[in-house]
Amino acid sequence: MAYPKILQRLFENSGAGPRLRKEILPFGSTPGTACEGNDARLSNARVPEMHKETHQSGGADALTPEDIGAHPAGGMASADKAGIARLSSAVDLDSEDRAATPKAVKVTHELAARAKADAAAAQARADSAHAEAGRAASTTSSGRVQLSSALNSDSEALAATPKAVKAVYSEAVKSASLTQAGRVKLNNTVSSTSAAEAATAN
Repeated sequence: MAYPKILQRLFENSGAGPRLRKEILPFGSTPGTACEGNDARLSNARVPEMHKETHQSGGADALTPEDIGAHPAGGMASADKAGIARLSSAVDLDSEDRAATPKAVKVTHELAARAKADAAAAQARADSAHAEAGRAASTTSSGRVQLSSALNSDSEALAATPKAVKAVYSEAVKSASLTQAGRVKLNNTVSSTSAAEAATAN
């Protein structure tokens, strides 16, 4: 296989030497020549640009999210679509396009634990009240009691009704009237005309 001519010319006369500089690619400042020394083409007075700036939107070599495997800028996450999500530590939002932070979860957990403790305390008080309400009354402690309209009971575990009180009151009034009617002064005088005295049998 024959070597390309450029290689043949490089190795002529045991090396490039003058033939490389003058015949293959001569030095100079015109098109088709190589830079040499302090040629102006070897320097650039422009302010260097950071590489990433060329890839920003509007840059000379701008990249799109798809170019690096990222979600599009407009592809925000939602309840039915994966995408970019904004974090939130709020615990009172109805949003379905944000993701909760560990702080929000912690606050919610603490509120739930406190509510659970309050509910347990309320349940304990309710149970105690229920037990208290279910205890029967006596002459030494309060509690549930059964009513009674009886007038001849010796029970100390029942409570009298207004009907029983009324009956006793009526009997008392009647007895008082009879007693008042039976209290008269006797008089054995046959000539008395008093209407407030009763005559004796003698």
